Amino acid sequence: LTIRFVLAMRMSLMIQSVRLLRCTASCFLHGVRCASTKTATARLQVNDPQFLTKEQVASFHREGFLVLPNFTSSEGCTEMENACQDVIQKYNPDKDYTTTFSTTEQKANDYFLSSGDKVRYFFEEGAVDEKGHIIVDVGRAFNKIGHALHWQNPTFNKFTFNDTIKKIAHDVGLVSPVIPQSMFIFKQPGIGGEVVPHQDSTFLYTDPLSCVGFWTPLEDCTLENGCLQAIPGSHLSGLHNNRRMIRSNTSTEGVEFTNPPQEYDNDDDFVPLVIPKGSLVLIHGEVTQCLYSSISHLHIDVHQVSHACYLSPPALFQVVHKSSPNKSGQSRHAYVFHMVEGNAEYDNLNWLQTDTSFPPL
Repeated sequence: LTIRFVLAMRMSLMIQSVRLLRCTASCFLHGVRCASTKTATARLQVNDPQFLTKEQVASFHREGFLVLPNFTSSEGCTEMENACQDVIQKYNPDKDYTTTFSTTEQKANDYFLSSGDKVRYFFEEGAVDEKGHIIVDVGRAFNKIGHALHWQNPTFNKFTFNDTIKKIAHDVGLVSPVIPQSMFIFKQPGIGGEVVPHQDSTFLYTDPLSCVGFWTPLEDCTLENGCLQAIPGSHLSGLHNNRRMIRSNTSTEGVEFTNPPQEYDNDDDFVPLVIPKGSLVLIHGEVTQCLYSSISHLHIDVHQVSHACYLSPPALFQVVHKSSPNKSGQSRHAYVFHMVEGNAEYDNLNWLQTDTSFPPL
């Protein structure tokens, strides 16, 4: 175990050295900080697990994601579904904008940019016409509701801040985590939009990097309805292209990306997570992820957890993930929230800003 630990840390430092040379020039051109120098020397946080096994912790840091089946009961899923329906009933078209949300052509307005400590409604592009009129049943028009359900709604607050979540955060190496955002994602049948390959720290950047996603499907995830997909190990090479989405005073869109996206041309690299409702997926903030609905020859068996040494702080890595459009007749509802390390520096150029501090876990 000790030899594997030392070799893994040497490889991590080599990766960070390459990353430093690659990112410095790009950061200078865009006037933003690069986490490479500070991340490369970040303190390793290794905890004795309180909920996860050491094998699960090792798998998370090695693969960049971890699936915990049967984490939430069917009753718990129904409770969150009902809470979301209550939020939908409060939607007022006279007060709330019919703002669409897309990860393929990111646009922002004040309604979006000021949603960090509020509950706001965002629609699928196929649900709203050019004049902003909803053209489908309103219950099937939403892309997501966010970004402060964990602050403002008692049901989602109870799930987000429960003791088991706190133990898991401890187990993956977070010391003083705070929760900047939460979302209810609908993935509507037929019109549920694509989520392009990305790393979460592109949007929630801290120095050193520290973002961890907690993703809970409230309905079964299948290939047809756009299940989550991830590239195992993609977090080990840092924040790809040092790509960040930041607020912009010059762009007409209100936000801009510091660099073009990394290309992920080989769909075979992505592993679709075909998992039942009530599972919990931990997503390493630097890992590439996606939602998948067309590749059928790959799957992950959530009951097979491979063994590896217990290593690597979340500050060093980020996994890539995505999802394809939902072309099926079945929705794929999910509740997701993100943690960052409270001791890390949350960048003031991040799109999500609030007047008050993020709630601690």
